[in-house]
Amino acid sequence: MLNDPEANKVIKGDRGIPLSSKVKEAMKPTLKPEEVQVYDYIAWAEKNSSQMDPPDPAGAAEVSKLLKDVQDQMLFNKITVEEGAAKFQKEANAILAKNKK
Repeated sequence: MLNDPEANKVIKGDRGIPLSSKVKEAMKPTLKPEEVQVYDYIAWAEKNSSQMDPPDPAGAAEVSKLLKDVQDQMLFNKITVEEGAAKFQKEANAILAKNKK
């Protein structure tokens, strides 16, 4: 259905603009002028956009929580900045090593 121009003509973009360039081209003659503008905008956005950022590594949420905890300890003078940096580095490396695949 996703790559079938005839199926897409039946559903008339009910599920958004098709990903397939073949289907997009087959659909263009059936579109209203305002729909053509949407297709043109999507084509422009595809050419002028960058790739999405890759997902965070496994354990990233734990590392973020650790950073906040260490920061709080430093702000409340429970540990020094040097102790906080050493603690963060050691524990963050342990978290990332544990989650390495």
